[in-house]
Amino acid sequence: MNKKMSANHQCNEDRFHSFLESLKGRKVTIYRHGPESKIGRLLDVQSDYIVLEVENNKHVYYQIHHVKSVSEDTKASRPVMEQDEEQDFIKEESFSGLFRHLKNESIQINQGGPDMTVGRLVESSNDFIVLALENNEIVYFNLHHVKSALKLSLMIQNQPNRYH
Repeated sequence: MNKKMSANHQCNEDRFHSFLESLKGRKVTIYRHGPESKIGRLLDVQSDYIVLEVENNKHVYYQIHHVKSVSEDTKASRPVMEQDEEQDFIKEESFSGLFRHLKNESIQINQGGPDMTVGRLVESSNDFIVLALENNEIVYFNLHHVKSALKLSLMIQNQPNRYH
């Protein structure tokens, strides 16, 4: 990518981020349809990811360059979250930085479809993550292709047949 194209791309990303900032605290749908689609409260917007609070106070971390659409629930005219409301989610400067906090935790990569995988995070770097699956398989994921991540609760981790 040449310098002019790179500058235009950065400008477009900045505009998208400013739009997302205005939706913080509101009920939104990330992806309108498909296996990645989730409805929840937009909690945070970082440089390359967003945080969505979904049912049961779980937090889904979406890598922003994969997000194709964000829609707002127009019936909820006011933010559903007060600015000073305390939230318990991981806040890092980058999507890859999230995974340092999730090491040795059971996580779900991607929210559905054939790319969804559940396992224990054993390693992470700026370029890849490594999951240990229940069947003793070790899987390396190119971080650029990971759309989202969700830390699993103990109750979900102990359910049989959750690992793919």
